[in-house]
Amino acid sequence: MSRYIIVLNKTTSTNDYLKNLMTNFKPLPQLTAIMAKTQTQGRGQRGSLWIADPGQNLTVSVYLELHKLDISKHFFLTVISSLALHDTIRHYVNKDISIKWPNDIFIEKKKICGLLIESKVSGYNLTSAIIGIGLNVYQTMFPEDIQHKTTSFRQNGLQGKLSFTEIIQTIQHHLHHYHTLLLQDRHGELLKQYNDKLFQKDETATYLAGNRRFTGKIVSVDKDGLLHMMVNGQCTKFDLKDITYQL
Repeated sequence: MSRYIIVLNKTTSTNDYLKNLMTNFKPLPQLTAIMAKTQTQGRGQRGSLWIADPGQNLTVSVYLELHKLDISKHFFLTVISSLALHDTIRHYVNKDISIKWPNDIFIEKKKICGLLIESKVSGYNLTSAIIGIGLNVYQTMFPEDIQHKTTSFRQNGLQGKLSFTEIIQTIQHHLHHYHTLLLQDRHGELLKQYNDKLFQKDETATYLAGNRRFTGKIVSVDKDGLLHMMVNGQCTKFDLKDITYQL
């Protein structure tokens, strides 16, 4: 099924551009994608800057109409978006791919993709979302402080050129699939698939909480997006702001 893809030479943020588009043109076709060849103010989780060399990596935002998703199901936006990106990357790379809670995609021990999801609320419902995606494709040289934990398609065997439009169409296809499951209220199935793909699940690893370094083992993520981990024989829950992975 053909879907809308708008390609910009340069913009500050594809998420911001899509938000403006939603204001000026209604209704926006489902899964409309805004791709920028150069993004000057791309954002990641916790207000971080997404660094993408022009023409080397894919920066795209996708519009998703949610048909009044109850606000208590907010985390399932992260679930379906992460699963869609996981499956997209698996389509091109035959290696161990996982979801680092809450929504980074890893190849083995390195990050290849990040998400920034912004949703619109009306009363007790989420009515739409913008899913901002940063995916490393051709870049092989990264800043020194992240090069040990960052990767790309090129560094994982990609030969020749890969069309960014093709990648976006693959993302749209998988996002449509998982959004359909969400519309069918198949929350348990979606959460199980998400948990089955968790990075470092059932592995003893080092984490940081505040200034305290500790070892723990990830058990699962619940429907509210809280991370369940075994620490010193006790099951402990963590919110996103509570813990940092030590990679």
